[in-house]
Amino acid sequence: MTSSFTFAFDGVLEDVEEVVRALRESRIDCGTSSAKLRIKLKLRGSVVDEVRRLLDHWRGIGANEAALIDFLEAVCIDRRKKSADQSRAQVVWSGSYGANTFRQTQPTVNALIASAKKELVIATYWIRINSLAARHTFKLIEDASKRGVKVHFFLHENSDDDESHLNAKVIFKNWNQVGPQPNVWEAVGMKGIMKMHAKVLIADQQDALIGSANFTQHGLDQNIEIGVRVVGRIGEELAKQFHSMAQKGEFARCERNSLG
Repeated sequence: MTSSFTFAFDGVLEDVEEVVRALRESRIDCGTSSAKLRIKLKLRGSVVDEVRRLLDHWRGIGANEAALIDFLEAVCIDRRKKSADQSRAQVVWSGSYGANTFRQTQPTVNALIASAKKELVIATYWIRINSLAARHTFKLIEDASKRGVKVHFFLHENSDDDESHLNAKVIFKNWNQVGPQPNVWEAVGMKGIMKMHAKVLIADQQDALIGSANFTQHGLDQNIEIGVRVVGRIGEELAKQFHSMAQKGEFARCERNSLG
């Protein structure tokens, strides 16, 4: 029976709670008219219509208000659980223009890296360790690896007229050869103007920063860049997507000694 009526309150826990309060306080019952419902309930008109349908059905099957309260409280429990499972989001900003109300990108990146306990997934189109601040962030990643965090870079295979694998070479050039090494992956099969253009940082498959900033000082601090930090299941889904692509051969593993 529950599934027949929860559709009327999907995503509006407060509406269900208001109906429960009104029933408990005897402001309404199964026989309350639509006109009186609009007066007694602090709800939108469209929701009042759904409540009226529910009350009509409840009266039609001969059930009392106490059973209806029990039913609606079960709906509330379900809504609260779904709400708790939803991801939490925070806007993140690079650059000095218009950034007063948002958290800055680089401190957010540094905090996310420092929080990692098991895994870091870093996807970027462009990586350059071209400032002290960028070097500090990169060192945080290396330090995470030393404490047992598995580090995965998913990269576009950037090349110029003279050299290939530019992103991977930057990582290995700046990463100490002694100690744990990162897993470096390059997208394969990019033809013409196709690019691996995603910019994502994920800690422990639950804390993700998704945005426009490349892993460069301009991207992390100087350009106007926007990102969203999301805590929840989205991080797990994103990390699994990159790992799945690697397993399917859509990313190729780069080794330090094979880049030439």
